[in-house]
Amino acid sequence: MSNSPYGKSFGFRLFRTFSVIVMVFAIFFAIAVVSYQKRLVTGDLVKEGKMISILLGSSLKPWIFAENPAMLKDALKDIMEYRNVTFVTFYNARGESIYTGSRTSRPVEGPVFSPPDFARMVFAESDARYFHVDDLTNSIDIVSPVPMEAPSNAGDALYFSPGSSRQKEVTIGYIRVGISKDSLRKEEKAIIARVAFATFLGILAGLIILFISIRRVTVPLSALTEHVRLFGTGEVTENVPVTTDDEIGRLAAAFNTMSENIRRRDEEKALLQNRLLQSEKLESVGRLARGVAHDFNNILSTVQGSLFLIEKKFQLDGAMMRHVGQIQKSLARARALIQRIITFSRAQVIEKRLMELNSFIRRVSPALANIGDDNVNLAIALAGEDILVMGDPLQLEQLIINLVSNARDAMPEGGEIHVSTDTALINVKDAEKLPSLRPGGYAVIRVADTGGGIEEGTREKIFEPFFTTKENGKGTGLGLSIVYGVVEQHKGYIDVVSEKGRGTTFSVYLPLFEKKADSQDNSQ
Repeated sequence: MSNSPYGKSFGFRLFRTFSVIVMVFAIFFAIAVVSYQKRLVTGDLVKEGKMISILLGSSLKPWIFAENPAMLKDALKDIMEYRNVTFVTFYNARGESIYTGSRTSRPVEGPVFSPPDFARMVFAESDARYFHVDDLTNSIDIVSPVPMEAPSNAGDALYFSPGSSRQKEVTIGYIRVGISKDSLRKEEKAIIARVAFATFLGILAGLIILFISIRRVTVPLSALTEHVRLFGTGEVTENVPVTTDDEIGRLAAAFNTMSENIRRRDEEKALLQNRLLQSEKLESVGRLARGVAHDFNNILSTVQGSLFLIEKKFQLDGAMMRHVGQIQKSLARARALIQRIITFSRAQVIEKRLMELNSFIRRVSPALANIGDDNVNLAIALAGEDILVMGDPLQLEQLIINLVSNARDAMPEGGEIHVSTDTALINVKDAEKLPSLRPGGYAVIRVADTGGGIEEGTREKIFEPFFTTKENGKGTGLGLSIVYGVVEQHKGYIDVVSEKGRGTTFSVYLPLFEKKADSQDNSQ
C-alpha cells in the first residue's frame, strides 16, 4: 500500500502515525487499568483475611491461650464455609501449631503444619492490629499475633486476674489465614475482558474521530494541492473554496488572491501585447501609406492640372463635359481617399480644443443622416448634461462618420442605427480590466446597429488596416483602422460588443475635461 498514491499521501501517513500512537497509548492504558483493578481486588481479599483474623483473634483468645484444639475446631465451622478461606492455623506463643482447619483437599502452600519463623516476620500495623501478608501464587497468607493485656508483675496463672492496675500487652499466639486466589483469577479474567472490550471501543472511536479530523485537514489541503498543480501547468483553475479560518483557510485565500492577480496580469499582458501589435501594424502600414499618399497626390495634381488645361484650351461639347465632370468627381473621391490615408497614417497633426460633445454631434447629424438610406433609420439620443472633452473636431467627425457608415454597411437589408452619448466613471477595479484606461471620468459615444453581428474570429481583426469583409471594390478596410487611430491619439479606448444575429455596439471612451485639473495646470 505504501507504493500506492494513497499510501504516499500526507493524510495516510498522518493517520498511520497517530493510529499507532493511539493504539500504543490504549494498550498501555489497558494494562494500567487491569493492574489497578487487580490491585483493588487483591486489596479486597487482604481486607477480608484481616477481618477474619481480627474476628478470630478477638473471639478465640481464651482457647488460643488454653491451647484447646476442640474448641478452636468448633469455632472454625462457620468460618471455613466462607468461599475464599482455604485454611486457618492457630499457633501458641512459642510458635507451635495448635490446630489447622482446611476446607480443600488441595495441598496448602507454605509451611502450614510446620510453624513459620515468627521471629523474622515483619508485622505492619493496619486497622489497629499488626499483620504479616505473603502474596503467594495461589493464595494470600495473612499472619497476625493475638495480643492480651495482663498485669505487669503477674505470671501466667494471673493473666486473667483483674486486680492489678498496671497492664502490659503480651502475645499469646498467632493466627494464620489462607485466602484463595480463585475468585481473584475469575475477577481478573472478567476485568481483562471488560477492559479489552472498552479498549477496542475506545480505539475504534479514537480512529474514527482521528480519521474525521484528518479528513477535515487533508481534504481542503488536497484540493489546494490540485489547484496548485493545475496552476503550475498553466491550466485555468477556479478559486479554492475557503471553509475555515485556520492556517489552511488562510493559505487557500492567499492562493486565490495570488492566482487572481496573476490571471489579471496575464490578461493585462495579453491586452497590452495585442495593442502593441496593433500599434506596430498601424505604424508600419502608416509609413507605407504616407509614401503612397504623397506619390498618389502628386499624380492627382498632374491629372488635375492637365484636366484644367483641357477645359481652357478646347471647346468641349456637352458629352465631353459630362466625361470631364465624371473625371472631376473621381478626382474628388481620390483626394478624399488620400485624406483618409493621411489621417490613418497619423501624418496629420491633431489640433485639440475644448468642445462640447452633444453640440458637436448635433452639428454633424445632417451628415450622419445622409449616410443612411430608406431602409436604415438613424436615431440620436444625447445625454441631458453638457459633456466637455478635449478633441480634434475633424478627426472626431471622421470617427463618427466611419462608425455610422460601418453600421449601415452591416445592415444591407435595412435596420436601425442608434447614436448616443453618455458619461462613465472608471474606478480602480474597472481600470484593472482595461489597462489602457486610467481611473477617472470619461465621455462615451455609442454607435449601435441591429445587423447580423460580428463573429468572434472576425471581431479580433476588425481594427487591422485593409481588413474588410466587404466585396472587392466596396471597401478599403481603413474605416475602423482610422477610428482606432483617432481613439489612440485622443488617449481613449474603444470597446466592441457583438452577438451573432443581434447587432453590434461600438463604445468610444474619451477623457472628460476636468476643470479643476485644468485650472491647476494653468495656475502653474
